[in-house]
Amino acid sequence: MENSSTIQNNSAEIIPQPAEKSQELPVNVVRAAIEKIKAEYKEFKGGRYEKAISSYVSTILQDFCKQDERFAEVVYKFKRTLSDCCKEIIKGAKSHVSDVDVYRSAVKYYFPNSEVIMQISIEITGEAPDETEILKEAEKPKPVEKKKTASKPRKTATKDMGKASAKEAKEDKKEFIQLSLL
Repeated sequence: MENSSTIQNNSAEIIPQPAEKSQELPVNVVRAAIEKIKAEYKEFKGGRYEKAISSYVSTILQDFCKQDERFAEVVYKFKRTLSDCCKEIIKGAKSHVSDVDVYRSAVKYYFPNSEVIMQISIEITGEAPDETEILKEAEKPKPVEKKKTASKPRKTATKDMGKASAKEAKEDKKEFIQLSLL
């Protein structure tokens, strides 16, 4: 293997220098990037929230690699991993995060000068519902019966309690007896 540069020393002898370490791209960079993401998913390390999004992020990144070869090239060359990506996404989330925000954050993690465009559409695959289905009202929920349970008696009322509090304390002292008839 030839080296990319040489240096001459004082004795006019040519000394080979090692080539700079550059990452040579494989013939099919898209496939290589996808394989890299799959391998990083298998070795995923992260917390509960990172793991919750890891399969979705892995899948969407693979899809994005198929969509754009430049994106695939960046993913292939990236030193940080899928675990690092998911950690960064969760770090930016507050109490919740939407799917599209997860995907946008994942793409921007690898390729900051990019955008995710989301399109949602429907496809009607059959006939419209008949009139009875259209005019049908929603079922009303059944009322929930509250069961009376014996409560623990509260401390007795003291002189410095208000009249309402003393009355409540007195009512709480009543005992409940449950009888079963066979």
